[in-house]
Amino acid sequence: MQFFKFSVIGILNTGLHYGVFIVLYGLADINYLIASTAGYCVGVGNSYIMNRRWTFASGNDRIFGELTRFIAVNLASLGANAGLLFALVTIVSLQPQVAQIGAIIGSMSVNFICNKFWTFGSVKVGSVRE
Repeated sequence: MQFFKFSVIGILNTGLHYGVFIVLYGLADINYLIASTAGYCVGVGNSYIMNRRWTFASGNDRIFGELTRFIAVNLASLGANAGLLFALVTIVSLQPQVAQIGAIIGSMSVNFICNKFWTFGSVKVGSVRE
């Protein structure tokens, strides 16, 4: 059930990400990697609130630590997205609009696993279970 909820929120965030990407890249002629990063950042705030409350129902009162982990996970996921996007455009020769879809799908698994077990879960890297 968590993955379903995560996926629903992910679809919303993906729409935000891709929509901003298309506007910035397609209409404003901004570099595809910069446009993708901007789009990704738009979905992060929405993602944190919705995943914290609905997907993982976090009762953690240490929001600063949780938010810090969430940001770290999203930076890793953003790195995976940008790396995949760059590879799909430069190596596979896909158009950025098409490559972005593949990059989003690829980075989603990194995001879910890290958020489930580290950000909102009981596993804390470098510490004993809380």
